[in-house]
Amino acid sequence: MKPQHPLLGDNIVLECLKPSGTFGEYSVQWFRNNSPISETSGSRISIEKANHSNEASYRCELRSKYRKWVSEDINIALIDLCSTPILKPHPEVEVFAGQQLNFTCSAEQLQLHYPLLYSFYKNEQLISVPAEQDYYVTEPAVFGDSASYRCEVTTYSSTRKKSSNKLSITVTLIPVSKPDLEIQPRSEIIVGERLSLICSVSTGSTPINYVFYGNLIKVIYWETSNNTKIIYEIVDVGKSAEGNYSCSVSNQASEISLNSESIPLAVIVPVAGALLTSNSNKTEISIGDPLVLHCQLKEGTFPHFRWYLNHQQLKNVSDYYNFSTDGTQLNIHSFQIRDKGRYHCAVINRGPDEESFNTTSNYVDITAPAQSHTAAISASVSTIILISAVIAWLCSKQRKRKQGQSSDKCPFVFYLDSPSSISQQQGDTSRNGPQNTSEVSPEINFEYAVVGRCQNIDSSNGQSNNRTVDNISCAEGDSESDAALVYSVVTITKSKGSGNSGDNSTGKQGDKETETDYCITYATLNHRTNEASLEGDQTEEGGFYENLPRHS
Repeated sequence: MKPQHPLLGDNIVLECLKPSGTFGEYSVQWFRNNSPISETSGSRISIEKANHSNEASYRCELRSKYRKWVSEDINIALIDLCSTPILKPHPEVEVFAGQQLNFTCSAEQLQLHYPLLYSFYKNEQLISVPAEQDYYVTEPAVFGDSASYRCEVTTYSSTRKKSSNKLSITVTLIPVSKPDLEIQPRSEIIVGERLSLICSVSTGSTPINYVFYGNLIKVIYWETSNNTKIIYEIVDVGKSAEGNYSCSVSNQASEISLNSESIPLAVIVPVAGALLTSNSNKTEISIGDPLVLHCQLKEGTFPHFRWYLNHQQLKNVSDYYNFSTDGTQLNIHSFQIRDKGRYHCAVINRGPDEESFNTTSNYVDITAPAQSHTAAISASVSTIILISAVIAWLCSKQRKRKQGQSSDKCPFVFYLDSPSSISQQQGDTSRNGPQNTSEVSPEINFEYAVVGRCQNIDSSNGQSNNRTVDNISCAEGDSESDAALVYSVVTITKSKGSGNSGDNSTGKQGDKETETDYCITYATLNHRTNEASLEGDQTEEGGFYENLPRHS
C-alpha cells in the first residue's frame, strides 16, 4: 500500500503481488471487509482523495488452475494532517501605516510522521513559500497592505492541504508630523566644504514626499521615500549657497504639506588680496595737505581692518586722523611730520570654531618735501626760543624778589622774530653814572636769536655790527664765548610812565637811572660756563644769564 500511512485526502494505491516462483495464468480477487469487490479486477486498486468512507480492511487472492494464494489483511485508517489552521494577526486591533503586521498560523499536528509546512496568501496570491515557520511578518505596513489574508498547512510527502480562515486587514494611514531640518556639520560653512541637509519626521505613513527649499521658495531637491529621514548633500559649497533652507513633507493621509523651521546657512570666505593705495597716488605729501589711504580687499566675508604706521597699530581715537565706518579708509586731516613713515593695513575674519584668517597689504612709504621739513623744524625752534625767553624772565623776577628789589623796577616788552634792523641808540649808557632821560628815549632796542653769531650795537654810530661769537662777547668786558653759541637776546626797556624818570618831552634831567634801567636777558643753550667775571648784576642759574647792562 502506498503511502504506508495514508492521510485523509491522500491518493491510496493497493497492489496484489504474486508470490515469487509462480508461473502460469492466475486471477485476482479483492475483498473489503471480507466481502468481494466485484467492480475491481486486476492486481491494483486506486483510491482517489481517500476519505473516511474508504476506511476498511482490504485483502487479495490469487487463483490458478491448481492453486490459490491469500494475502494478509491491510487496514486503512485515515488520519487528518492537522487540525484546522487558525490565522491570527498582530496587532489584533486597528493597524496603522508604518507598523509591522504579523500573522500567526496555528494548527495541531495529528500525524507524527508528517511535519507541518506553513504558507501564507494575500488576496489568494502566495506571499510566503511553505516552511516550518508558522508566522509571517510584513514590512512596515503601507496603505497597499489592506487585503484578505489566509494561511495553508501542508506536509512534505502528501498532497493533503488544510486552509485557515480568511482575515480582512485594513491599514489606517497616519498623517506625517512636522519635519525637522538639520544642517551638518554646522550652519557656518567655509567655502569649498561639503554639507548635508537632513529632513526627518517622527511619525507618518509611508511613502512620504520630501521637498528641500533654498531661500524658502526655490525647490532644490525632492524625493518620495518609505523612510522617515532622507539626506541631501551639497558638495563644494560656494558663496551662492548662502541663505535660508527648509523642507516640507506630505503623504496620502495629509491634506496639506507641513514645513520645517528655516535654518540660515552662512558661507564664510577667508580674507585674501589686501591692497593699500593712496587717493592721489602720491607718496610725497606737503605739510598741511589731507591724506587718504584706501585698503582694498579682493575677497572675504565680515572683514575687520587694522591700520599700521611704522608697524605700530593706529587706534581709532585721534584728533589728527579717523577711519571710515567700514574701516577701509584712513583719513589724515592735515599731514604733518609726525605722519610720515611706512603704512600698511591688515585684514582678518573668523570662521567656525574660532578659526581665524588674515591677509596683509603692501607697504606704502609716505614722506614730506624737504622744504616742508625745514619749515616745520624752524617753527619748532622758534617755539623753543620763545619758551626759553619766558622762562628766563620768570627766573629774573624771582631773583629780584629774593633780593628785595621792586617788581616794577624794569617794566618790559618782549620782541621776537622782528626785522633785523635795530633802532638807533638814543643815548650812551654809562656804566659809572646816571643817564639823562631826555637824551635816551625808551625806544625799541631789539636783538633777535642767532646761531653762532652775536649781534651788538656800536656806540659810536648806533649801527649794528656782527661779530663772531668765537672772537667777541655780546657785552664789553665779557670773556671769550663758546663757539656755536645758541641764545636769544631780548631788550627790556623802561616804560614812559614808570618810576620818576621825569617828563622826556620837556628835555629836563630826570632822576638818575640805575644800571638795571635797561635789562638784557640772555637765554643760552649748549653753553659752557664762562670763567671770566662779568660786571654788574650778572649771575648764572640753570644755564640763563640775566640783567646784564648794555655797554657801548
